[in-house]
Amino acid sequence: MTWTRFTLVLGVLLLVFVAIFASFGGALGAREQIAAAVARITVSGAPALLYLLGAILMAYNVTMTILGYERDEAPIGGADRTRSPALQPAE
Repeated sequence: MTWTRFTLVLGVLLLVFVAIFASFGGALGAREQIAAAVARITVSGAPALLYLLGAILMAYNVTMTILGYERDEAPIGGADRTRSPALQPAE
């Protein structure tokens, strides 16, 4: 590719990029448009990331429940597990 063709292709690409940036809001400069795009991605990506993490946590919990894993916990202090709760009449 000769130097003149290279500059022609580069000029056309530059015009395409300028047209794309102008379509997103011609009043802003290139840096402001990039900053706005990053902000939009961040604002829309944070809830999606939380949703994905919640789905992964739920899948882990369901898997551990199905496999029957239980935690080894000490009983709550003061609880008497030997007797069952007594029924009392309603007032």
